[in-house]
Amino acid sequence: VIVGALRVVSAKVPSGQSDDARITLELETNYSIGPEGRQQTMYAIEQWTFSRSAAARTKPPKSANRFPCPNCGAPFETSDGTRCNYCGEVVNNGRFDWVVTSAMLMHERAQPPVLTTEVPERGTNLPTVYQPNVGTAWTTLLRDDQALSEPAFFERARLVHKELSAAWTQNDLRGARPYVSDGLFDYLRYWVCLLYTSPSPRDRTR
Repeated sequence: VIVGALRVVSAKVPSGQSDDARITLELETNYSIGPEGRQQTMYAIEQWTFSRSAAARTKPPKSANRFPCPNCGAPFETSDGTRCNYCGEVVNNGRFDWVVTSAMLMHERAQPPVLTTEVPERGTNLPTVYQPNVGTAWTTLLRDDQALSEPAFFERARLVHKELSAAWTQNDLRGARPYVSDGLFDYLRYWVCLLYTSPSPRDRTR
């Protein structure tokens, strides 16, 4: 499951220790379903509501991907879906940590695979779209920066494209770091870590 966007729909702040905190989130996701080799990619929007006691305390981040018992920390096992087999505590009532109280599917549709296969890119052969005032803005830029020229601008653009493409292909973004902002670098690093999972360059899927 890949979460493309997460938005807060509503939040309830508890007024006292005996009250519950509650938050509703809207998740925009892509995920695959079906047996290996015949998987179908889905796009969905869901609303999930979480609640927990105002007295509960947030656990350390390192435990977030282990799904331990929220009370004793042991690997969670249960016989009845409510009680930890190790410590015997009922843990599905929000006393120790956040619990999902509802999950509502708002929208879902099937779509072609987006990460593991080659798919046609829309708009590649369409005419280039220009900002209406691009001519005026370029003239103003040339007037304000006497050292700027059209050949120098395009040479810089080609350099950035070359270095960025090489870094992406090699699965090593260090060469592209001087040419991108902090936000864009974090974005690219996320996708490189997600998509390039094979140690062999021949097996990398873009």
